[in-house]
Amino acid sequence: GIEIPLNFSRGIHNTYLSVGATAGMISISDVDPPVFSVYSDLDRNGEMAYASYYLTLQHTITGALNSRIPRWGEVINLLYYHTPFESDYKGRMLSADLTLYLPSVFSTHGFRLCGGYVTNDISDYTFTQALLFPRGYRAVIHEKFISGSADYMFPIADFSLPVWKLIYFKRLNGSVFYDYGRGTTGDLTLDYSSAGFELTLVQNILSNPYLCFEAGLRYSYCFETGEWVPEFVLSIPLLEL
Repeated sequence: GIEIPLNFSRGIHNTYLSVGATAGMISISDVDPPVFSVYSDLDRNGEMAYASYYLTLQHTITGALNSRIPRWGEVINLLYYHTPFESDYKGRMLSADLTLYLPSVFSTHGFRLCGGYVTNDISDYTFTQALLFPRGYRAVIHEKFISGSADYMFPIADFSLPVWKLIYFKRLNGSVFYDYGRGTTGDLTLDYSSAGFELTLVQNILSNPYLCFEAGLRYSYCFETGEWVPEFVLSIPLLEL
C-alpha cells in the first residue's frame, strides 16, 4: 500500500490529512456454507484480489490538561473497498463517518458526536463493516447501514496507585452514551438503539507514558431486546492528555 500523511498543525490546532491506497489478495478455503448463507453466497473456495482507498481529515484543538477529549474537533473518514481485478469473488463497500468533539461547561468534560453511513454489496464477498455497531448488540452486516452516537465523557478522579511497580493506575474515567443504528437488507429494515455508561481506569505499564491504556466495564441497555449487556472495555488512547 501507499500512504501520504500531511501535518498542518500549528500551536493548539492539530490538523492532519492522510490519503492512501492498498491492494491485497485473500485466500478463502474450508468454507462452511450454512454459516455464510444468511448474508452472502460465500459457499466455495477461491481467491479474491481487492483494492481500497481512504482519506482521513482531522482537526482538533487541545483541551485542558486532564480533559478526556479535545476541546473542539472534527474527524472525517472516507473508505472504499472493491474488487477491480479478475478473481473468484466480487465485493464492494463504501463507508463515510464524521466525529465531532464539543466542549462542556466543565473544562475537563466534553461531548463526542458520531455519525456514519455504509453501503455494502453482500451478494458475494462481504467486507467487514467499517462503522462501530451500537453498543450492546452483536454486529450484523447489512446492505445499507446508518449509525449515530452521542457520548458525554468526563474524568472522575486522579490518583497514583502502583501495583507491584508493574502497573500504575492514574485516573478513573466515566462516560454516558446513546447509540442508534438502522440496517437495511432488501425489504428488511432493523433498528438498533442502546444507552448506558462506562467506567474505565487509565493505566501505565512500568510508569511508561507510551505504554498507556484504559480498561474497565460497560453496561448497555438495548431498547429493542430489553436487555442489560455487560462488556469489558479495553482501549489505547490516541492522545495522552
